[in-house]
Amino acid sequence: MGDISVIIPVYNGAKTIERALASLISNKKNIAEIIVVDDYCDDNTVDLVRQYYKVFQNLRIVRSNGFHNPGLARKTGMMNASGKWITFLDADDCLTASSIRYVSNKLSDDTLLLCCKTIYYESGNFDANTIEYSDTSCGGNFYNRDFMIKNNIYPDDELKLVEDEYFNEKTIKLIEASGGEIEHYDYPVYEVHHDIGDGFSYALSNWIDYLCKYRLLYKQRLVDDLYDVVDNHELKTEYI
Repeated sequence: MGDISVIIPVYNGAKTIERALASLISNKKNIAEIIVVDDYCDDNTVDLVRQYYKVFQNLRIVRSNGFHNPGLARKTGMMNASGKWITFLDADDCLTASSIRYVSNKLSDDTLLLCCKTIYYESGNFDANTIEYSDTSCGGNFYNRDFMIKNNIYPDDELKLVEDEYFNEKTIKLIEASGGEIEHYDYPVYEVHHDIGDGFSYALSNWIDYLCKYRLLYKQRLVDDLYDVVDNHELKTEYI
């Protein structure tokens, strides 16, 4: 089992939460735990998450310490995490297949923050030119949990919007002030999806349909074809 805690804050995410969880299946051997933070959902999100207990033995659902507050939901996840490193996954986004295995090989005891690249999808499609580092979100970043907690670095619980951008910038500044290094890994780990309500079915009972509709395996082959997964994951220029 890995040393990475994946924190998923969610409020009424029934349309997409199964897609987010399904994206972790190929990564589960390298994940210490999955913490879904229920931000007082009043739809069937939590019932859908419970179906994944039979897939992930390390899945937990915790109730947020706030109420419809994304910053407090993320903080609640951090306070309940036990992994050496933590990463955040929004309920309407995904991690790329097997990416945590790649990341695990890049993390060291001295890692305070590892930033990876993000793919931006529009209705299930992406352009190679949209694969980039994201400085405005904590998605795709891996934080040293002990460093964060000892230095009282948490998402802001007063901001209702862009709290993740503020959290990320604050973390970077404090790491730089401490003399620590911020590392970068040139491989797309995080997927931002702008297709909420696309009508696809991601139900666990329809896993084969999921593979076909969402093209999970096809997408991973395409991403690995764009990137050299052996030599530093540099984007192949002929695709740009």
